[in-house]
Amino acid sequence: GAKIKNKKKKPIILQKEGGGGKNNDQTKQADSNRENNNNNVTTITSSKCALTELSLASNLIGADGSTAIGKMLSQGSCRLQILNLQNNTVGAFGASVIARGLATNSSLKKLFLQRNDCGDSGAVALAKVLNAHDKNYLVGNLTLVELRLDYNAIGLVGKKALRDARRTNKVLEVLTV
Repeated sequence: GAKIKNKKKKPIILQKEGGGGKNNDQTKQADSNRENNNNNVTTITSSKCALTELSLASNLIGADGSTAIGKMLSQGSCRLQILNLQNNTVGAFGASVIARGLATNSSLKKLFLQRNDCGDSGAVALAKVLNAHDKNYLVGNLTLVELRLDYNAIGLVGKKALRDARRTNKVLEVLTV
């Protein structure tokens, strides 16, 4: 399930049922789970963001959930420091939306995006935000110290963009691809 920690470090757990099998009932259940998970993400992210740690690993949040996360990250009130979105079908679009949210975020320190099929375009979008000298962003993220992008089908273009961003970003300590 999804784990959310508030400032008092007491975990709140959102239960996620299994699903995603081959027959129609399982497919309907998987679609229902995806919709419920997106509703949970929207509920979590629409309130004032007092959370400091949020784990939605393996919750199938997809593009809709990524959009809500990106909006949350861009809010000036966001205090989130650790965000775990591993294995969530975020894709290139979702990575781009999250990157836009990171551009103005000043609290996030660790972002886990492993196994999300971000590809080159998602990696390039994240790299632009991390690149302190990218002309497309008036501001960039200078608080992220750890970014994990393992198993995302990132090719040479994405790796080069991330490597270049890593050179100019003096805050980022850990970058895995």
